[in-house]
Amino acid sequence: MKKHLFRGILFMGVGLFMFIGHGQEYTSFTRTYPSGNNFRYQTNLRGDLTFIGNNILNRDSGTPGEGVLDPYNNLLFNDNNFFGDNNDTNGFANVNDFKNMQYIDVDSDPTTFSSSTSTFAFPQTDCNLIRYAALYWAGIYPSDASNGFFNNWGDQSQNTVAPGTGRLNDFNQVKFMVPGGAYVDITADEILYDGFTSTDASIQSNSPYTCYADVTALVTALANPEG
Repeated sequence: MKKHLFRGILFMGVGLFMFIGHGQEYTSFTRTYPSGNNFRYQTNLRGDLTFIGNNILNRDSGTPGEGVLDPYNNLLFNDNNFFGDNNDTNGFANVNDFKNMQYIDVDSDPTTFSSSTSTFAFPQTDCNLIRYAALYWAGIYPSDASNGFFNNWGDQSQNTVAPGTGRLNDFNQVKFMVPGGAYVDITADEILYDGFTSTDASIQSNSPYTCYADVTALVTALANPEG
């Protein structure tokens, strides 16, 4: 009786081992970066990732308190106020297509047409150290300007400006400012994606782009990178 029981347990153990062994499948990560490596950054440390970000655009309703420098926090979305003033209290009109979107510009610097900020803080200032800092920026850029609109009165006009009209190639360049510093001109280490080069007309019509730059040296040079 004991011998049969042992065989049953042994069979179950082998079956579990085979199942676990079969589960160790993986797909190799084949992305190759400009460095020639298949990783952006690699190290062994006790730490974590922190993401901070900021907007390029905000709505401007023309009403005090509802401008590009004022927070927009209304998440209401319904059909009750489809027709009416385009302000922060409307429902259906809260989607971006119904908003007068304008560049955020917080620095009062005439050399920039768009600027915004984001604040970084250490969880524990006395025992933290930055080892790597990456800057990503993204947007859509089919042309220098467009003439289409879609407002909350139901008026709609399709954009007729052809992709590429007035489009420049400097979307891979930004100005970057660390806490307590001045602007530094940054050129992307890599253009991760440029929809304008797509053979798909629906993608080219909006031309989304994403760029990346390694800014570790600028950030780690600070005595205190918080801010």
